Amino acid sequence: MKELSLPPSTESISVHTSLQERYQGFPNISFDEFKYLTPELKKLVLLRHPLVFTDTYNRTMEFLAGAERGKDAVFTLQLRKGVHGYHIISGINELVRKISQIRLTADMVEFASDYFSQVNGVRHFDKDRWMEIATSNDGKLPIRIDALPEGSIAFPGEPIVRVRGDAEMIAHFEPLFHRIFFATAVATNACAITQIISPDRFIEVGLRGSVDDETHLIAGEAMYVGGGIYMTSDDALPALHPQYQAVGTLGHRYVQSFDTEEEAFRHAIEKLDSVSLLVDLNDSYSGIDLAIRLKQEYRDTGKRIWIRLDSGDVAAQTIYTLQKLSELGMTDTKLDKVIVEGIETIAEIVAIEKLIAENGFNKENVMYGAGGLLLAKGTTRADVSSGFKLAYFDGAPSMKFSDSPTKASIPGIPTIQTDGDNRLTCQQEERFGEDLLLPHLANGEIFNSSDLELAHTRAMLEFQKWGHLINEKPHFSPLTQQIINFLARGGEKQ
Repeated sequence: MKELSLPPSTESISVHTSLQERYQGFPNISFDEFKYLTPELKKLVLLRHPLVFTDTYNRTMEFLAGAERGKDAVFTLQLRKGVHGYHIISGINELVRKISQIRLTADMVEFASDYFSQVNGVRHFDKDRWMEIATSNDGKLPIRIDALPEGSIAFPGEPIVRVRGDAEMIAHFEPLFHRIFFATAVATNACAITQIISPDRFIEVGLRGSVDDETHLIAGEAMYVGGGIYMTSDDALPALHPQYQAVGTLGHRYVQSFDTEEEAFRHAIEKLDSVSLLVDLNDSYSGIDLAIRLKQEYRDTGKRIWIRLDSGDVAAQTIYTLQKLSELGMTDTKLDKVIVEGIETIAEIVAIEKLIAENGFNKENVMYGAGGLLLAKGTTRADVSSGFKLAYFDGAPSMKFSDSPTKASIPGIPTIQTDGDNRLTCQQEERFGEDLLLPHLANGEIFNSSDLELAHTRAMLEFQKWGHLINEKPHFSPLTQQIINFLARGGEKQ
């Protein structure tokens, strides 16, 4: 019988609200009281204070705006480079959630004002303006966000997020808008990997290489969005989303705790129905031979005994292992897998896949495990060249030009629209086809949020639809190009 889905009870809503306030709310604390907290408590307080987390130059520009503050502006976020020639956008949901949950209070403003009046460095802070925002509209930021939905494909240079509202207020939160670069880069890596192998053949093992636990959760969501990768060694991900499967194997410390590798392997096989034997503690090839001998010995038990390669020439070891297993008739795709780790580039996966095919083996007998390949390759801000630039100010388009052509911004109120089999970077007022930037936040209300399954489906469909544009430069509409040309001639301040 299908389980009934019941609406949340009053009690569960109360618990949700209580937890949200506990972990997201700013404590009623003055800066003078803050000074006497422990470093650990100070960090917790600061992480809940959105006015404190900005780049100092934003406060300087707020000060310089003076009486001109509050003017209507549009900013756009671009990812101007891409390791793979495209991006699978991820992190939009997280960005919108964080912005929507900002509730400025008078206590926050007083704290920030006191702090910045004493800070060792630049002391500008527009207390009156921030108090005005905090005491109106329940402290919500009066901005609008339009963006590509989670899982969309984008190409370097296209506008992927557009933000409209008070110029200096938006700019104050600039760091938040940039930060989708990491999730997007991970999602794009995942997409690139799963264009070569299926998600069923990849295990993510990057928790220990992440800068913190939250970053790895963000990366975990992104790898599912971009590539449907669901097997992970992070025990927390399956708690966050049921799509994930926790996968564990033997580590070196386990094998080291026994007198011999054989003793360690036998103990694991006897205790577990499924085990991956790590063969490189001493010498990979002797470890492979030992693992295969034990597989023969325990064959009739039906236990799933896999072989894990982790160092050295893993490509050559893969072929050696598959050859030995094939000679013994051990080619069952469930019982006789080889897990290849120690790989650092997608090109290595391509090369190993080619060797497997050339030698006539079944690719389904081989899986890959990696962490840094997903989380650390091409995932810095510099790798994607994220830019959050002013595009429209006080009724007129504005643009940042650059000696580096890829760093030029897009003026006006830009968007992306379909134009048959092409995409145009155009102005919001133009009409060529479907507008790909959708409303995500307005008046504190969230729109077009996508769950993991929808976002992943979108990524697969959009890669199929728009993949022919990879490595092409963005196409500008005639009006957008006219604005760029006008501004380049000095028609408006840049």
